[in-house]
Amino acid sequence: MMSAPSWAGSIASAILFSTDAQKLDCFVSNAGASPVTITNVSIVNGGSTILSLSGDSCVGQLSPFGNCGFSAALDARFSARGVVELRGSAKGLRGQCQLTTSSNHLVATTDLR
Repeated sequence: MMSAPSWAGSIASAILFSTDAQKLDCFVSNAGASPVTITNVSIVNGGSTILSLSGDSCVGQLSPFGNCGFSAALDARFSARGVVELRGSAKGLRGQCQLTTSSNHLVATTDLR
């Protein structure tokens, strides 16, 4: 019987910046045929501080073709990036992070890679 891989992988977005944005929302999809165990998600500002998440449905097992998301309000630095850490390969994971205003208007977007 084979056991699950023990190595760790990750995907992350580029840093997004806007003086109009109030939050960063990140969305993750498992496009692979096997479940993926997500061990941690974080949103990091431009000063390398981890921001408190206001929502997270990602930590745990993400089934094949499943989706999840996480978000955080931005601090005074007006910049942030999303990070997803997992057990195993990130090969089947796809994702995107987007900055939005308080009115939920999209300001900028980037892929998680």
